[in-house]
Formats: sequence, structure tokens, C-alpha cells
Amino acid sequence: MRRLLLLALVVFAASLAWAQTASPFDAGNAYYQRGEYDSARQQYLAQLQAGPATPALLYNLGNASLKLQQPGWAMLYYERAALYIPRDRNLRANLAVALASRRVPPSAEAPGWFEFVWQNVRETFTLNELTGAAVALYLLSCGLLLWRWRANDFRRRTLWLLLAVVLLFVLTGAMAASKWHVDWSPTRAVVVADGTLYTGPADTFPAVRSVYQGELARSLRHEGFWSEVALENGSQGWILQSAVEPVVR
Repeated sequence: MRRLLLLALVVFAASLAWAQTASPFDAGNAYYQRGEYDSARQQYLAQLQAGPATPALLYNLGNASLKLQQPGWAMLYYERAALYIPRDRNLRANLAVALASRRVPPSAEAPGWFEFVWQNVRETFTLNELTGAAVALYLLSCGLLLWRWRANDFRRRTLWLLLAVVLLFVLTGAMAASKWHVDWSPTRAVVVADGTLYTGPADTFPAVRSVYQGELARSLRHEGFWSEVALENGSQGWILQSAVEPVVR
């Protein structure tokens, strides 16, 4: 009996010590496993405030928000995580679920095939990967050019190889610049609360349409408590700043 009591005290002391030393991220994971998604989200937010904002933390925040039926916040955290781990299968699957759960009006124009392919290829790689590949191809093209000049090698196959490397460098560099301009732009935002889009920076202006959680937007400018945004379906107008959150901080 004494041994059982001693063992129980040891287990209790160990669990108490773990609770005191566990990070909010670990505590959030424990809450999430028990289905207490609101408590898990609060712990993840505490970890986010303490830093650093790791891809795993952003992904888990998106999961907790999705469980709480908050597609706007889920989209925001998934989009932030995708900047660092764009090819993660679980992230892509959950992001697809979040996209499907939104109430977003259809776009005025469907993207063309070139824009569709360019966007998908750009979103497959991180900015660091594209930049590193562009630098490597630039150095390779310089090396090939120097070798061709010093060796006086004017054979056609070496010329084609040099042209192919230069072309790849240009394409990779253009893709890196496009990703930096589009995905890492400080104007990129997500609507995190339902609201109304107005023609001016006040609710006394005529309404354009309703705005829903999870819509992707571009913040154009701010005036008071209002932000002018361009939404993904082509609509443009003013919405409360509290209803939109930037993807890149």
C-alpha cells in the first residue's frame, strides 16, 4: 500500500513538473488531442505571441481554427504556414478543406491556363528555394560562359547548353520575383470576420456586397478604422480594419 501511495505521489509530482515546464505549444497539442479546440487555440496563440512562429505552430493554429468553424482564421494561418512548407501534404489537404468551407462569390474571370500553371508552380516552392536556384543557375551560366570563352569551344551543343541554363535562370528568377511580389507582399490579407463592403470608409456609404470569412484580399490603403481592399472575385471597396489580417507581418 505504501509503495502504491509513493508511486502515485511520484507520478503526480512528475505530471505537475511537466505542466510547469511544458511550453504553450505542447499544452495546446494536449488540449487538441482531447478535443478541447478553444483551449488549444488559446495556448497556440500564447506560443505565437512568445515566438517563434514556426510552420508547425501556424499549421496547428489553422487546424484548431478550422475545428472551431473559423475558416477565415484557418485560411490565414494555413497561408502563413504555406510560405515555409508549401509542399506539406497535410497542409495542402487541410487548406483545401478550408477553401471548400468558405462562402465566396465566384470570380468575375477565370484565370487563363498560363496564369494557372504559373501560380501553381510558384506556390510549390518557397522563396528561399527559388532564390537559391536562381543564384545557382546564374553562377552556372557564368561558369559555362567563362569555360566556353577560355576553351575557345564554339561547338553548337555547348551553345545550346549555355542558352538552356540562361533560360532556366531567367525563368527561376522571374518566378522568385513573382513570389516575393505576390505571396510576400505586405498588402496580402485574409478576411477573418464576416462584414459588409462599402463604397467609402464608413457604413453610411452605399454597400457593395457582403464579405465572408476566408476571402483573400489585397489591402490598398487605410483611413481611420477602415481599409480599402480588393477581393479575390474582383470586388473593391472599404471594410473595417479589424475584419482583415495581413498574411505577412
